[in-house]
Amino acid sequence: MLLILLVVVLPATIHTVPVRSAAWDGGGRQDSDHDRAQGPALAPGARTWDRREAELMTNFSRIAYCPAQEILDWSCATCNDSLKGFEVFYKERENMRHVGVYAGYFPKEDKAVVVFRGTDYLVNWIQDLMVYKVDSDYDCGYHDVEPHYTALARHSHRGAASPAPPKPRKRKCRVHSGFKYDWLSVREQVINATDRMLLAHPSAQVWVTGHSLGGALAALCALDLQFIYNASSANPKEVRLLTLGQPRVGNKDFADFVGEKLASATRVVHQNDVVPHLPPHGADLYIITEFHHHAREVWQTGTKDDTFVICNGSGEDPSCCNSLTPWDRSIEAHLWYLNLDMSDAC
Repeated sequence: MLLILLVVVLPATIHTVPVRSAAWDGGGRQDSDHDRAQGPALAPGARTWDRREAELMTNFSRIAYCPAQEILDWSCATCNDSLKGFEVFYKERENMRHVGVYAGYFPKEDKAVVVFRGTDYLVNWIQDLMVYKVDSDYDCGYHDVEPHYTALARHSHRGAASPAPPKPRKRKCRVHSGFKYDWLSVREQVINATDRMLLAHPSAQVWVTGHSLGGALAALCALDLQFIYNASSANPKEVRLLTLGQPRVGNKDFADFVGEKLASATRVVHQNDVVPHLPPHGADLYIITEFHHHAREVWQTGTKDDTFVICNGSGEDPSCCNSLTPWDRSIEAHLWYLNLDMSDAC
């Protein structure tokens, strides 16, 4: 009964803020740029925030909402602005699961980019997110037990036998089945397109990006690509993930796995955007769930559009967007990132 009631009242409880045509000024806490270093360690070599690269990925994500032919021809307004020369290798016009994705090469910066579109049915999708569950297993192997075993051996008494290494504990990674099967519906095509891009441009950086639902699919895609182009592959790559307004994808084991495997994973959250708070985490709105965000959040705090907080490595930093009260949520904030209207690229 509680779940049904919350879904019904959600549109009335979301706080909306008027859209600004210049810089967003939706209110909220201001903070200077800093990095709160608490929380689990990220993958070795984790990169820092780059505002210019984030704006580039934001523009690619905005273009994902344009008509398919404008993407294939690279003829949209934003395409012909600062992104001239982009070579489209693949465009999913829209499959049975309504997944929108394109991939291409940006010669100006030697980047191979995979871009996922968000949903076209935002309000209905937000309501659905309220009752999502982590209902599908995701194979992410075993926890690393070596550091713990080494510590035990180091502190054993001299002359005593070293303790037996503990048995590896299998990770219990789980994700929402909708996100998983959306990604699987285009996985083969995206991997083939990425192979072709890197065959033609072997030195290219690999980037994966997306807004809203597209951010969730981008996270799953980036993980798969990182395993394909790992250190043992013929052309090893560090796959870089940047998402905008991404919902939670899976449980804490899955979130930790993303943090360990993707050194360059960044989730940008615009002020009080409702979507990054969904599906609910822990006891949000009195609903107990297993969902947990992966690191690292970069919070665009609002009153000054270029004020960003680099959050800690936990994925759920209580000092970042989670510091807002549960009723301070905005659909309008979801539609603006880095002072760019996500719906106005075409």
